[in-house]
Amino acid sequence: WELVKDIDDPWRKIVIKNAMGEFSAHLKCFDEALLHYEEAILGLKSIDNQYARTAVLINMAHCYLETQDIESSKEYYIEALKTIVHIPYMLPLGLATLAGFSRILISEGKYEDASKLVGLVINNPYGYHDSRRMAKVAIQQIQQYLDMDTFNALAMHYTMDKYYDILASLISNKQ
Repeated sequence: WELVKDIDDPWRKIVIKNAMGEFSAHLKCFDEALLHYEEAILGLKSIDNQYARTAVLINMAHCYLETQDIESSKEYYIEALKTIVHIPYMLPLGLATLAGFSRILISEGKYEDASKLVGLVINNPYGYHDSRRMAKVAIQQIQQYLDMDTFNALAMHYTMDKYYDILASLISNKQ
């Protein structure tokens, strides 16, 4: 916080706090990352930027996932999805959320459902590097439980015309 305390521009403070969270998460200092993200979320209460808020929520969900706090991770992913489902230009954030959510499904033993979400992420040209990286991690985990032929068949299950239905299903916890 020392780095940003003298900055008057609230938006710049938020951007810096989010970047500090990302850097901390990259170093696997997840508790520290979460503190930075929480400060960014607090700052976003005074600025109406749904994209930034959603991105920070996803970052928080990723951190909770890495610390095996599955319930908190799910809570933050679902909170992000509640915005993503209404704003079409948030597709890349939606794909990152689906990649993370697939890892939650794996932890719950839902390998077939996870495979379907991963397939949607890896077969979509609009995903960020982060969402594809998370999808690859999920695939490695899925391979411990499903053979590749089964995974490949499941990965082709969802197409983009089902994207919003999938988001709505996750929000309503029907997945």
